Amino acid sequence: MEEVREFFRNHRVGALSTISSEGYPESAVLHYSNNDNPLAFYFSTERSSRKIHNIRLNSKASFVIGFSEEEFITVQMNGIVKELGDEELTEAKKIHYKKHPDSKQYENDPETVFISFTPSWIKISDYKVSPANIKEINLQS
Repeated sequence: MEEVREFFRNHRVGALSTISSEGYPESAVLHYSNNDNPLAFYFSTERSSRKIHNIRLNSKASFVIGFSEEEFITVQMNGIVKELGDEELTEAKKIHYKKHPDSKQYENDPETVFISFTPSWIKISDYKVSPANIKEINLQS
């Protein structure tokens, strides 16, 4: 799992998919930060965004990291996404602004909210090797 954590640390962008009220997936490419223990991903976004509306209706989501044809490694995850409350916000901001210092300019904007994604399933696909190295991790207890 350490190589996966290193992969997360070395990347900055992923695609978060939520479910609309009509049942359609809606994806957004976002800067992310993450906590290793427990594993959680953090994003800042606008309060009026479609993803916030979707999260309030359905907490199930998917998150994908790895889009490089040179690297050919992709991590796909399913899990739960939620808007962060006050007790979690301080730590999430600290982690997020360390990785993305430019985002701090939006910290006091009343439209800025933080969300977290907690994976329950992870699939790591490494296509640099033949045959491909594919590993699945179920994080549900």
